[in-house]
Amino acid sequence: KKVQRESLLNHREQILLSKELATIHTDIPLEWNLADLAVREPDRAALKQLYRELEFFSLLKDLGPDAEDTSGEFTTLGEADAVKAYVGALGDESPVGVILSRAAEGELALESVMGVAGGVKDGRAVPEHLFDSLREWLADPQRKKITHDWKSLQLEFLNRGMVGEGFVRDLMLEAFLLSPDNTAADLGKLGERYLDRTIGKAVERRAAALLELGEFLGQQMASKAGVRSLYENVELPLAGVLA
Repeated sequence: KKVQRESLLNHREQILLSKELATIHTDIPLEWNLADLAVREPDRAALKQLYRELEFFSLLKDLGPDAEDTSGEFTTLGEADAVKAYVGALGDESPVGVILSRAAEGELALESVMGVAGGVKDGRAVPEHLFDSLREWLADPQRKKITHDWKSLQLEFLNRGMVGEGFVRDLMLEAFLLSPDNTAADLGKLGERYLDRTIGKAVERRAAALLELGEFLGQQMASKAGVRSLYENVELPLAGVLA
């Protein structure tokens, strides 16, 4: 047909270029070894790093998380003086991880436990009967703290007649603003997604994981000025009001 013929003539160069780009050249010099084409187990560490950089989180999830990191100095404090000594030795330059594991209703002989971590490899568990030893430190606005679900933690403080100040970051809010799904509410799932490892149940290790997770989320927030502004000026201040 005339129209088709004219279209081919008018677009001849583009058509030839498309043909060239779609042609697989089989005459190029290429050294290869059949053994190199054998199917092998992937380099999981390298593959996970690539998936993380490209934000292929569904593919990263398919590989499964690494086992929990059990290295570091973690223990449960049993004396009030030990609690005061630990938090007293923590600096005020960097936030300290704080998280509460609440005893389930009906659990006999068990109590709530608070995790406090001054480093990613350094955390302590403080049982509920020693919470009074944390009151002054928790209420100090100069001692910066980081947590997951600040609103719920504030309610726990209020129920115990405690005050929490200096909580400068809530990783649940940050994670939700970056990726609005239910994963944000589960610290374990956040660990699998962003740290590519399992976060155990020990509260002192979970507090330490907050610091590692906070570093990653902080980098993500820094690259999204609008999200960061919403978080700092609206979401985080509101968490205190709504509690």
